[in-house]
Order: sequence, then structure tokens, then C-alpha cells
Amino acid sequence: MLYCLPWLCASAPSSGSDARRSKGTVGGPGDRAPQPWGPHEVGPAPTRFLASPPQWPARVRTLHAWARRGDRRYTLGSPGRGDSHGVRLTPEVKAAASAVVGEVWNTPGHALPDPAHVAPRSPPAPAHRGAAAHGRRLRALPDPRQRAPRRRGHRRGGGGRRAAAGGERRAAPGGRAAGPHPQADEARLPDALGRQAPRPRRRADDAPPRGRPRPPGGGGADRGPVCRRVRAVVQRARVVAPAEGGAPPLRRAAKPLPAAFVEEVRPRLVHGGPPIPTGAAVVADPWQARVVAELAAGHHVVVDAPTGAGKTWPAQEAIRGWLEAGGRCCYTVPLKALANDKLRDFVARFGEGQVGIHTGDVKLRLDAPLLVATLESWRNLLAAGDTRWSLAVVDEYGMVSDHDRGLSYETALLLAARANIQLLLLSASVSNSDEIAAWLAAAGRAQASVIRDATRPVELVQLSASEAGLVEITAEAEVAAARRRHGLPPAPPDLDYLDLFRQSLCPCLVMAGTRKAARALAEAIAARLPSLDREAAQEIDALLRDLPDRAFLSPWLVRLMATKGVGYHSAALVPAEKEAVERLGKGGLLRFIVGTTTLAMGIDFSVRTVVVASRTRPGSDGVQPFSDAELIQMLGRAGRRGKERVGYSVVPWHPGAVAFQREALRSAVTTTADLDQVVALLAATGGAAPLRDLLENGLARFQGEGWGEPLPPLAPSRPVVEAANWFRFPADPRCLGFATRLAHRTLVRDQQRLAGLVRERRTWLHRLREAEIDLRRLTSGGHRQRGHLERERRRLELDHREARAVVEEIRQARSGRLAKMESDLTRHPCTRCPLQQACADADHRQRNHPVAGPLTRAITHLQTHHFCDAGGRLTPLGRDAACFGGTYGSLYLARRIATGRLTPANLDTKIVLLGALAGERWEAELSEVPAELLALYPPELCSRYRRLHGGHQRFGGYAWPAGELARRWLAGEPWGVVAADLVAGGVMEGDLVRALQQLADLAGGLPRLDPAFRDPVARLRHRLLRPPVVPADLAE
Repeated sequence: MLYCLPWLCASAPSSGSDARRSKGTVGGPGDRAPQPWGPHEVGPAPTRFLASPPQWPARVRTLHAWARRGDRRYTLGSPGRGDSHGVRLTPEVKAAASAVVGEVWNTPGHALPDPAHVAPRSPPAPAHRGAAAHGRRLRALPDPRQRAPRRRGHRRGGGGRRAAAGGERRAAPGGRAAGPHPQADEARLPDALGRQAPRPRRRADDAPPRGRPRPPGGGGADRGPVCRRVRAVVQRARVVAPAEGGAPPLRRAAKPLPAAFVEEVRPRLVHGGPPIPTGAAVVADPWQARVVAELAAGHHVVVDAPTGAGKTWPAQEAIRGWLEAGGRCCYTVPLKALANDKLRDFVARFGEGQVGIHTGDVKLRLDAPLLVATLESWRNLLAAGDTRWSLAVVDEYGMVSDHDRGLSYETALLLAARANIQLLLLSASVSNSDEIAAWLAAAGRAQASVIRDATRPVELVQLSASEAGLVEITAEAEVAAARRRHGLPPAPPDLDYLDLFRQSLCPCLVMAGTRKAARALAEAIAARLPSLDREAAQEIDALLRDLPDRAFLSPWLVRLMATKGVGYHSAALVPAEKEAVERLGKGGLLRFIVGTTTLAMGIDFSVRTVVVASRTRPGSDGVQPFSDAELIQMLGRAGRRGKERVGYSVVPWHPGAVAFQREALRSAVTTTADLDQVVALLAATGGAAPLRDLLENGLARFQGEGWGEPLPPLAPSRPVVEAANWFRFPADPRCLGFATRLAHRTLVRDQQRLAGLVRERRTWLHRLREAEIDLRRLTSGGHRQRGHLERERRRLELDHREARAVVEEIRQARSGRLAKMESDLTRHPCTRCPLQQACADADHRQRNHPVAGPLTRAITHLQTHHFCDAGGRLTPLGRDAACFGGTYGSLYLARRIATGRLTPANLDTKIVLLGALAGERWEAELSEVPAELLALYPPELCSRYRRLHGGHQRFGGYAWPAGELARRWLAGEPWGVVAADLVAGGVMEGDLVRALQQLADLAGGLPRLDPAFRDPVARLRHRLLRPPVVPADLAE
């Protein structure tokens, strides 16, 4: 069984013509027949799958025979050779292992196809000695009582390292053809989690059928084949005997539990009760009525209530009142997926003509009375002068402290408060809501109220795992005492997810830290769950058939939901798959929903229990633990109001009761200053001086000690600095402010570096000669180790290139460059300035100020590249960049448009360039990125650089694969073909969709820059924004 499963995963031709195209032995180099179905689809009948050119592997026949006759004599592994993996094949073991295989091939009730269906076929002749040996290793297992004879030269573990690695074999004696070992080709077969390993390029006439559906996310980086899952079942399959006539056991234990222990713990097990009937009336709480009253009085309102307490209800009532009065409202959300969810909800409540959406890539009915938008999109509307808003609801305003988006959130709130727009802020994880309300009142002209309610309408009970099932966390001590009395291990067991199902604690939401972990966990849970009954499966199937984008649903995900009631949700899915999981989850039709943190914000799933399975997640600074605010958001999803009477939470990795603390918001302006966002803020406020006035009322100033005091100037030029009374420069007209001092400091540094190189001239000439000699000797001499040759050649080429560049720079210095720099230093106004030290101190205080410092460095960079003038106001080039609304790449595109390299006439030919700027999931070597782009986005002002070991850097803001994706998608190629070629490594189908959406957002700024772009961009967006890039009901 451990060796046969890769053969099971390999698909075979289903017709005679397909069989004729398959050449060579199974798994060998000639096995390149097109698959009649995808890696996660199944043929219509077992006969089709088994009608393959070779024979059905003997171990599969043996295992199936064992499962049919209930034979207990055989073991899995290598019996008779002392293999530690050998496990006795009890009926329970065989049922568990067969269930895994049956689940993969979507044959419920049939672990493997019947051997009788196999057409008699003689095995093909092996192409070489290795193939013959490989075939012998796949023969039926012998009786364990008979010692298996060992062949000469055969190593345990099968096949040898060199053959398994897929390397080329030497010519076999006797004229046998040489080639890669057949076992090497098995590594390219699809595994259990849908990963399709890379293959060599096919010829056009041998290409697979186009448009075949792929697994959700394109497969991902999961490497475990089916046999790993079966091995996990088999190696740990010492199971509790099932009840007479019952189903196979769902729990794996070291040994049967003592009956007395089970009886003692059983009364403490927690079982879920029936849900609240649908349509039950929901009565508003007093705090919800207070929110509506405060909004009616014209005050800003900050709501501080637990997750699931019903914060959305007063927002909906306030929106209803404003719509009836003829006002305009905006509901801002942190995620695009949540915007789509809110759009459908509000359309059902208020009507389609009353609701629009603006998320950058999707723009529908922007003049509607109610607009659902991401906060950055709404901030851009405010910056463009659209302040005719009666009410703005900011959901999850805790994003103010986010490192990447905090600047946008804080400035949007300041602009709204100054424009006298009423604000309703919602969150459950902020501890200083009183401070936020006081800041809004001080920054604007309206009062701000805090409505706080600490009572959760649905009780939240924390559970912990025990050998007999899930108990309340308060009963842990009693269970531990019972464990000691009955001689069980003192440590509590791992969580058994089937206990949640057996104890009626489903629907359950399981949070994992990464996409890979979430998908693997969904697979593992589904493999052990019993299948849905006919009525539940038909209800799910009917809902899936009603989806407009059902053609883009992965067969793997559909099978997972329709047969086991398990959903998988992450950013790796295309929008159609996310929508399917969300609709089924909101309807309470899924037993388990496994996903990443994208589910923690706002989507109202009907779940009874929440399990936080991981303690860490990937972040901007690498792998980092979940914050308390994130954990509060996750656990608050359990037991939604009006749907459940009690909610349950499980945190397996946390010892004891959970006591997470809410976090205080801190301004993110002190930590980040994105160049594109700074350009958008300068356009919204009118320049550096108005932006400084706005930030003087910012949250960072309110929380610090400088409230009421003027900020340092945000531009280093003389007029701005002196107008702010920050420093008085000397009367020398050559002095232009701190920019002159910066130029003097740069000139001194370059002169010192160049003088040092001239002093080391002999050393660098010697290094250059040595590098040339070593490189010549390496390329002319012979080396047996090709890998060592390549590494040494690259190193010597780098050394030679560096030495040659330095020697050339020394030659230029000796030719007069150094003398010119020394002359410039002598005539520089800062050289003999009496205020040189005082100027340096003032410049240091400005550049290191917690609020003004990051913005000053960004504006200085924009002035250097002519996006801002000396007064900190945008130049025509800067205004062109501001048309893109703070989207990454705006500086680069504005420069190309200004120089005539991007025009409405050649827009279609520049699609690869635009797409490369939108590929944030890819990384490129710095040598592959245009030098102009790197100069506009330096490492100290851009967060898209990633530093690797040894000082090596990669850039995540320019990727040709994303440009190739855009070109092929716009050329009309089927999505399945494009995704099959570009999904690799950590890049999944959801990332491809995200890249195309960002491309549409980026192109949307071109018509604002030049009206001549309007028609070409409209055609471009129409071809880009079609399923599966956007849902069918939101396509343009």
C-alpha cells in the first residue's frame, strides 16, 4: 500500500487512441499521455480508470482483496525484514486506509475499484533493468511468516537514491536503453492535495486538453502524496474496536480507554443544543438604541462592543434613516471580499438601485445613495473633493494602527472630520475607544460619543480536549485527576476534530495560520468525517448549481463540500470559490469551514464553534504570532446573535483559560510613509504646508506631548522652513535650505570615498589582474564537478565586474573628477558657514521627528525626482502621479507618460509592463528590475524589498510573470490554461486574480490623467474584469 498509491494517482488514457499515444513503461519517460480528467476529477466509472495500458499494480489488488475478505494475516510495510512501519491489518486499519483512497478518487463506499473490472492485459516489457526491479517491488506482499529473500545489490527502501532523484542512468549492459528511473517520473504525478509538480515543456501536438479545471488555489506547495495520508492512518492505526455492526472508529488511541474513565468523564462532555429557529424576532438592546439616538443628534459615535453583539444593526438603521431623508452614506470595509459580501446584503435590504460599490478594480453605481467601498477608495473620493456625505461607517477602525494602511485610515478620518461628515466607528478589539472619540471631537467640529457594552448576547464557553471528548475548560482539573487515577498519560491529548461533530458542536470555523496548513487540515478533517446524508448533499448541490460562476469551481472543493460538508477558504481561491464557501457557510450548510485570517473580519458565518488551530501567521516582518486583537476577532465569530444560544471556542495550543487583552490604538504615521500615498495626500491637501496643518491634529500628536504645538516643516527647502519658524538660514542667496546642506553632505561623502579608492589604486589593480587570471584559468581548464564549476565561475565574474568598475572609477577620479569635487567643496556655501552646526542640529531634529520625519524624507525624495517643487507643492509630473490615487507604480507610470513612452495608442502593447507592476506575489532579482523604477522606489522608502541571507535583496514590485499573465488573459486564452502554466511555488490562482484586479485598478487612473485614455482603458477593463477575476454579477 505504501508503494502503490502514486500509481493510483497517475491517470491513464481512457480510449484506444490515448493508449496508442502512451509509450514506454508506466511512470517511465514515455508515459506522457494526456489525462482524460484533471488531477482532482474522476472518470465516470471505475472501468474507465482501470482501462489503462499497464496492469493494475499487484499491491493494489492485494490490498483490495484483503479489504474484501477481512484477512488479518498480512501487514503493511516490509514484513519479514524488521520494518518498523509494519502495522497489523485489522479491519479498522483497512477501512481507514481505504477511506482515504476512496475519498481522493471520489468513490464513496468503494475503497478501490473491483479487480474484476480490470481488463486482462499482459504487463509491458521493462525498458531497462531498473524498470524490471521496480516492477518486482510492486508485487503482492508475501506472508509475514515467510522471510522475503533479499536480492543481490538491492537496497532497502527501494530503488536507490540516484534512481529516485531522477538522474540520468548509464547505458545498461547488453544494449539496454538508458534513461531516467521510472520512480523519478512518479515525483511528477499529482499528489493528494492537488499539487501538480513541474513537467518538461510539451509540444503543441502533445499538449493537455485546454480549459480543464484545477484544484482551488492551483494546487499550492503541498508536497504530500496520497500515500503520506494513508501512511499516517496506517502507522498510527492502533484503534479502538468499533461497536458491533457500527461504522469504523473515528478516534485513534494508543490503547482502549478504561471503561471507568470514560464513564467518569462522560457527564462532563459538552453537547451543543438546537439552533434558534430561523425567523425569530431580534429585539434591539439598549446600547443599540443609544447608538441610533446619538447619530440622530449629529454626533460622531465610537462603538465598543464584543464581536457578534450586533454592531451592524444600528449602522443599518442609521443608513435607512439617512436614505429616507435623501442623504448619502458610505460603508467602508477593510477587505474587498467583505465589500462584495456587504454589497449583496445591502442590495437585498435596500434595493439594487440604492447601492453601489467602489473597490478600485470594481466600480458600479458610484452615484448611488449608499456606497460600499474600501477605505482607500473612499479616501480618494474625499481627496478629489467629493465631500457630500451625510454618514460614513468605518468598520474595523482598528486598522488605524496598521503598519501599511494606517496612514490612509488616519488621514481619511481627519479629512472627514474637517468636512463635517458624521462618523460611526465600529470595532471589538480596541481598548482606548474613549481616546479615539476625544481625538475626533478635537480634530473636527462635532461632538463624539462612546457607546460601550461589555455583555456578550451569546455566551462564549471555552472547551478543552480530553481522551473521551471535549469538556469545558473549568473541568480540566477534574479530568486530569481522573487521568491520574486510571493510569493514563498526564498530558492532555491533541484535539480530535471529530469530537466536535460527535458532540453536535458544528458548524465549526477552524482558523489556520497559512494557506498550506488550512488546506491540509481541511483534507484531514474531510477524510475522517462520514458522508453527508442525501438531503443535505442535495441542498448543497442545488445551491452550487445556482451560482453564476459555477464553471470555475474546483471539483476538489465541490466534492469536499457536497460529500463531506467541509469548506476551505483563503486568498488562494478565485472569487467564485470564495463566494460558494461564503454562501454555504452563511446558510449553515457546512459542518466545518477551514480558512486563514481572511475569515476573521466581518463575514457573518453561522458557526457554533471556533477553533484557532495555529498560533502564528506570516506577516510583513516574517512569521509572527497572532495579536490579541486578531484572536478576539476570531473567537468572536462563535455563536452569532439570533442564530445560536451558546458559542464555543477551542484554542488547543493555549494552556488553560483564554484571557486575551484588547489593544490600544497607536498612530502608524510615525512608522511609515509610502511614496505613492504621500503623493495622494499632497494632492488632497494642496501641498506640504496644508498637509502639515492637517497632521497637527493627527492621532500621533494627540497621544503624544506636542498637541497644540506646531509640527516641524515637511519640506527641507528654505521658504518652507523659515515660514514655519523652524530655523533661520544665513543671508547667502546660494543657500536653499536643508536641501543645500543635504547636497553638501552627499558631496563630502562622495569625495572621501573617491579619495580612498585613489589611495588604494594598486590594490584594486592587483585584484583586477588576479580576477582576470583566475577566470581565464577556470574557463580553459577542465573540471569534473559541473556544479562547482558554475558556482566558482559566477563568483569570479562578480569579483571581476566589481574590480573593473572600481578601476574605471579610479581612472575617472585621476582624470579630474576628484579635483572637480574638491573645488566644488571649496566653493560650497556650507563649507565656511558660521551656522553649520546649528543648521545640522535643526536638520537632524526635523528628519528624526516621530511624525514629520518620515514625511520629510519622502517629500525630499519627491523633490529630488521633480514630483514636488521647493515649496512642497506637486509639480505637473506629481499631479499626474496623484491621478492613480496612491496605487503602487504611480511615480513610474507618470514618468513614462511624461516622456512619451506610454500613450493611448500603444497602451495594448504596454500591457506586460502594467501587469509586471501589479504582481506583488512574485519577487525579482534587482538586476531584472528597470533601474529607473529602483531609483524612484529606494529601499529606505519602499517596503517591497526583501533582504535575504548574505545581504542579497529581492524586489517584490516588478515581475514579468504577472505581465505574461495579463497578456495571455487579454489575448483570450482560457483561464485553466493560463493558470496551469503560471501557478507555481507559493503563487496560486487567487494570487493571479489579485494581480489582474490590481492591474485594473492601476489602469483606472489613466483616464483621470489624460481623457484620451478613456476608451482604451474601458476596453481594457472590460476584457480584464470577467469571470473568474470578478464575480459574474460584478463584471463590467
